[in-house]
Amino acid sequence: MQHFNFQTRFLTEAMTEMRSQTPLFTSPIQLPLAETRTTRYLTSERRDYLVHLAWRGRPVLVSFQQGSGTVFLSTVAYPFSNAGLKIAANPELILNPAGSCWATCARWTIQDHLV
Repeated sequence: MQHFNFQTRFLTEAMTEMRSQTPLFTSPIQLPLAETRTTRYLTSERRDYLVHLAWRGRPVLVSFQQGSGTVFLSTVAYPFSNAGLKIAANPELILNPAGSCWATCARWTIQDHLV
């Protein structure tokens, strides 16, 4: 994440329900999302990113343009896993950000670790 000028910070309170931050989702998400707990959120001095999900204003899923592509960073990994995609609302969570670049996205890489 540091490669993209993002850092993670620990949440100081127990996480409850996340909120959608993108008002015009093409596939509305049913909140609350299952299995989306995290202990970290994203911070950056960048100003060119879009927050898709946040908890109390702290971003947990963001995207931004990098070169000729789009990068998605998340502190929540489970919804992106094969098991997570079988749970209601998680597919919509993935489709919304992916829809913004679906025609131009060549591949998706999921790295399930925090730096």
